[in-house]
Amino acid sequence: MNEPLPDASRASSGDQPILFEAALQAADAAVLATAARHLKNIEVAVLKGAWHGFKYDEIAEETGYTPEYIKHDVGPKLWQLLSSSLGERVSKTNLVAVLSQRAAQPPSSSPSRNGATPNTGTTEQRGDRPLPITLPPSARARPRPARRPRRA
Repeated sequence: MNEPLPDASRASSGDQPILFEAALQAADAAVLATAARHLKNIEVAVLKGAWHGFKYDEIAEETGYTPEYIKHDVGPKLWQLLSSSLGERVSKTNLVAVLSQRAAQPPSSSPSRNGATPNTGTTEQRGDRPLPITLPPSARARPRPARRPRRA
């Protein structure tokens, strides 16, 4: 059930000009500034999986949630939250471009209501290593939606 995600070498290092951690900081700072909350663990897992090019089914398998829950609930709500927080449309397909641009902006050009500013990153060195998506133990202790049988 919690096998590492498949080989993550789908995108070359040139496709992602910043580290995921810098993009996550930019996204979380924007959400905190507009929605007065941090990203939830499951939102971070979906963001990380999408950032590295994984499909919703693969993200669901790794996190232990149903693919339907990730595809039809968490994913769309996350993209809407990021879109409203960043002031431009964010989707699974343009996530890297939007967050790379946002994280690369100088702190003075991306103010927020609470004074938080996104951190800039550096070029990511990916190689062919797997990129597991793990949730902290506190996130795993919560009840999960019931699993539905998979269609044949």
